[in-house]
Amino acid sequence: MLLSADLVLALDAGHFKWITTRFPEFRGRTFKLGRWDGDRDIADPYRLPREAFETAYEEIDLCAGSWLTRMQLI
Repeated sequence: MLLSADLVLALDAGHFKWITTRFPEFRGRTFKLGRWDGDRDIADPYRLPREAFETAYEEIDLCAGSWLTRMQLI
């Protein structure tokens, strides 16, 4: 999947490190989703209450919007 990607967005620093350590050739294409919003990490809500999923969704929506604006897609 990475080979066909122009941009790879990771939710947190751990994901970013995992990708760029195993696939260093993608370092210039891999960024945190929260880069434009204070370089925030988005917590994984797996096995957490519904509220954690709602918070993660809101953060993903906000950060994705920042990327779209920066890429002038909206």
